Amino acid sequence: MLPPLLFIHGTCSQPAHFEPWLGYFRRAGYTCVAPALPGHVPSDPAILAHATFEDYVTALAEVHAQFDRPPVVIGYSLGGLLAQRLAVEAECAGLVLLAAATPFRLPLQRAMLPYILPLVRPVIGGQPFRISDDALRALVMHHLSVAEQDELLRDVVPDSGRAFRSVALGLVRVRPRDIRCPVLCVTGTDDRVVAASATRRLARRYSADMLVIEGCGHWLAAGSLLAEVAEPVRAWIAGLPSFRPGADL
Repeated sequence: MLPPLLFIHGTCSQPAHFEPWLGYFRRAGYTCVAPALPGHVPSDPAILAHATFEDYVTALAEVHAQFDRPPVVIGYSLGGLLAQRLAVEAECAGLVLLAAATPFRLPLQRAMLPYILPLVRPVIGGQPFRISDDALRALVMHHLSVAEQDELLRDVVPDSGRAFRSVALGLVRVRPRDIRCPVLCVTGTDDRVVAASATRRLARRYSADMLVIEGCGHWLAAGSLLAEVAEPVRAWIAGLPSFRPGADL
């Protein structure tokens, strides 16, 4: 029996950004659930003004409770750190961490410097914010075609400064011993947000498997990258001990 999959989107993102992966895994027979984080769809500034990282975790735990068996959780960027925190609270069959934020402070990469200043005030002040299109193109989507960037940008939404502040300042705590399921860490060699070196450190932290995608940046869930990213992730999930053919369930 195939495990259910729980997808967790990243900062200023929403479930629509996972559509290529949802379609791919559903065609392969998986049950897929991709909830919107609080205040994201529809966008609600009143919710985002008060939402914390732990509020996001609580909302995801409520979704997790609806599964009849532990899911494999696939988290992208901030969603990857949410996946780690969720695995502390709830049983997961596995974690797939795509360019995931970490429970330690990430090094600030040089490419980010011109785009940081407009975010400082809302993030430190805990106010809703939206990453600019220019920043997303330069830091997150630069390895994708302009047409694919344009399509993805249409679904970018505001996010919670309070939640993002906890991640940016390295305030989210996850102890390695609290992650009790297999973990796959995925990184692109040209990630300008979460450096590949940080993902390698994360993989060592959890004794995780590692998948490195040559020439790719931060946005690993793009439809154009299904063969490079989703297919090996699917192979990893299929190889989990609980879901190999003939395994006792």
